Amino acid sequence: MAIVALNPSGIMKAIYFPILLLFLCSCSRKPKHPQAGLINQRTAASMSEKDILQYADSIDANSKDLEKQTSLVYQLGDQLMYASQYSWNGSSIMFIEYISNEGLSNQTRKYYLKNDSLVLVKEKISMDGENAQKYTESRAYIRNNIVFKKESRLAVTEAALKSNKYTLQQTPAKNNQEFAENILRLKDAVRASNKFEVVFDNIISVAEESRILLKNKLPDGYSATVVVRDQDAFIDSLISIPAVFKDKKLNFKWQVNDKEAVYVPVAASVTSASGLNR
Repeated sequence: MAIVALNPSGIMKAIYFPILLLFLCSCSRKPKHPQAGLINQRTAASMSEKDILQYADSIDANSKDLEKQTSLVYQLGDQLMYASQYSWNGSSIMFIEYISNEGLSNQTRKYYLKNDSLVLVKEKISMDGENAQKYTESRAYIRNNIVFKKESRLAVTEAALKSNKYTLQQTPAKNNQEFAENILRLKDAVRASNKFEVVFDNIISVAEESRILLKNKLPDGYSATVVVRDQDAFIDSLISIPAVFKDKKLNFKWQVNDKEAVYVPVAASVTSASGLNR
């Protein structure tokens, strides 16, 4: 599984982001910041709409300094999806889900958590219609696992979307259960478990690259493809003796670029002939 670790320089940088520390660390020392009053908000239930948006903005602004784990790019039918999990001091504070229906729509959902409680879900969708595109953004505010406010805005261009105002929407009760289930699903995606647990099926060569084909053990589970542009001893083994790996769970690193999971080769100095990475 791909993990981006928080390095020492990242830790030092984070010190200079008082808003992020304000919400995430619950420090007892009173900070010299205009939002210092928020320090007393120990639980997600005490946050106002404004507080929630400030909290989400602080996470977005400092996401590069957080620990990040990204799933493979999974496919189910015509839909592609992958997820990223962001953590601070071992606690998950944001999940991002990317969904693409090629030629039809692209969707991004951000889930913000405070003290393991979901406080905000932001969604952005771009639709490719027959005559024109359509863009929508929505925000669902959550308190005690219940959506207490939902708002959205719509435009025919992305630029116009940002200038439009949000309007109130109904808050279906099903959203409460749906969001909770989505968090569990995204955790599975990042951990490659349950419907996202994939095993080796085959490896094929296309032009100047190879592709690792992964399948799920469950009939209704997701599949995944990993692009290989640089080979190492492990990939050589997959190509030469694929039967050895058939239906086995592989252990390797990847990064997601342009909706594709790309294999990260192991340095020759740490790869042995026996490195079957299973």
